[in-house]
Amino acid sequence: MEDMQAFASLEPLLDLLSDAVFLVDARGFVLARNASAQELADERDGVRVVRGRLEMTDPCARQRFREAIEERAEGRIRISVRRSDPPDASLVMARTADVPPRWSVVVSRPDHLPLHLRGWLCEQFGFTPAEARLVDALVRGESLKEAAARFGVRESTARVQLKSVFAKTNVRRQAELVAHVFRALPAVTRL
Repeated sequence: MEDMQAFASLEPLLDLLSDAVFLVDARGFVLARNASAQELADERDGVRVVRGRLEMTDPCARQRFREAIEERAEGRIRISVRRSDPPDASLVMARTADVPPRWSVVVSRPDHLPLHLRGWLCEQFGFTPAEARLVDALVRGESLKEAAARFGVRESTARVQLKSVFAKTNVRRQAELVAHVFRALPAVTRL
C-alpha cells in the first residue's frame, strides 16, 4: 500500500515522462500507471491491459514478463517488446517491494515524444504555437504536406513556418530538424 501511495504522490511528475510507467503486483495486475502508460495500453500495440493485467502482445516478451513475475526476479530485467508499427519498445522492470511483491515497469518507445512537446518547443526555441505544432507533426513522422492538410492551412503557409523554424534552429533540412529536437529534449522526457 505504501508503494501505491508513493506512486500516487509522484503521479504529477510521472505524467511528464514520455515513457510508460506501470506499477504491477505479483500476478501482473496493474495497480497504477502514468498518462503515457494509459496511452500505450489504449493503443494495444506491444503492451496492453487485459482484465486488469499487464500483458505483452508478442508471445516471447509475454513469456519473459510472466516468468520474471512468477520467479519474483530481482534486479533489472530488460525485455524487447515487438510492435506492429516499428520501432520496437524496450521494457525494463524492477521489483520495488518485497511484501507484497510489486514491480515498476517502464516501457520506452524511441518514436514516442512527451505529451507536452509543443509548449516545450515554444519555450526552448522561441517557436510560435503554429511553428511548434508543425515541428511536433514533423517529429512524429508526418510530411509537410500531411501536416498542412491536417491543420487546414496551405502547404505554402507551412513552408513559410518551416523556413522560420529552420532559421530559429540553425538547420537546413527536416531530417536535421528532427535530430536537433530529439537531442535537445530534456533528460526527464527520455528516462
